Amino acid sequence: MESLITALDSFFSDFWWKDVLDILAVAFILYWTLLLIRGTRALQMVFGLVVLGAGYLLAQGAEMSTLVWILENFLGSIVLVIVILFQNEIRHALALVGTNPLTGSNPSEQRRVLDEIVRAAGSLSNRRIGALVALERSTGLKNYIQKGTGIDAAVSKDLLMSIFMPFSPIHDGAVVISGGKIAAAQVFFPLTLNPRLEKILGTRHRAALGLTEETDAVVIVVSEETGKISLACEGRIYSRLEPDELKRLLEKLLAGENGHVDYKTVPGVVYTDPEIASVGQIEEDLKEAGVDYITGKFSFMANSRARSTGETDGIVKVLAEATTGRILGAHIVGAHGGDLIAELVLAMTKGATVEDVARTCHAHPAMGEAVKEACLDALG
Repeated sequence: MESLITALDSFFSDFWWKDVLDILAVAFILYWTLLLIRGTRALQMVFGLVVLGAGYLLAQGAEMSTLVWILENFLGSIVLVIVILFQNEIRHALALVGTNPLTGSNPSEQRRVLDEIVRAAGSLSNRRIGALVALERSTGLKNYIQKGTGIDAAVSKDLLMSIFMPFSPIHDGAVVISGGKIAAAQVFFPLTLNPRLEKILGTRHRAALGLTEETDAVVIVVSEETGKISLACEGRIYSRLEPDELKRLLEKLLAGENGHVDYKTVPGVVYTDPEIASVGQIEEDLKEAGVDYITGKFSFMANSRARSTGETDGIVKVLAEATTGRILGAHIVGAHGGDLIAELVLAMTKGATVEDVARTCHAHPAMGEAVKEACLDALG
């Protein structure tokens, strides 16, 4: 114990404030270097060099003379190798000397940037001008930015509109927004190879999905054919967004939260007489996908409330997985269809089964009983 105390005392007596400063300086340089190369191929090359170094140590321990000789000659020129491999990163690092690498955009600036993007998307949508805008998150997009046309300008609706106008020389490709600024335009992304993607989706949508399959970026797409706004994230695409929906979804995603809308459970209602309400999948899609499903139907004619009010022209149809009973889709034609579909939307959102709905007590007499009876019919 005394020897340990003596050793610690000797260590700290020789440990000057200059040593602390030295350690902090090295730590800062390493941290800054990692920030600089994060999201680029340089990080992969660093790992490659680390693997070679580990291989050299293992080869020495195993007395593999030939491999040791090869690696010694290679690692003997490591400084020159680093300069050649990382010339772009070194040039970029020298250009950044004197700047603060830890500075980030403040919340008010982020809100301004999102407002400008959403306003631009709305205007482009109204004019049916195609656009592709990628927002960088934690995964860097420097490899793509470097291949595009550098801009480095503040984000504004007018500038985004100018870039994507058909007569603009840089309207092809995408705009990348990084660090709260428009980093580059005329950037091209890899196309998704997903074979199950709808054939009606064009190159912009496929490029958006391709990028989000490889990175955590959020990509906004405006279709020049339909003017519809879409958003891609994590290999999924959300279509037919209104500007206010786009803004809310962006705020959620950029705050690190999951999107608040599951577009597979958004109902559609046509306010005709009778009303038409629908949510989820249809039988044709399930048959094409080879899904084993069950169907339940119930006519309004057999509902006592509908008969008492003279609203007997209608039907409820429910589609569910044959094995689990999980509701996959629901379709209603008849009076109050837009109200009745809400129960089935909630059931789908919560992953409920037709048995769950069938076992739920409904008021009597009420139109909602038609939903329950359709689920009972699906159970046979």
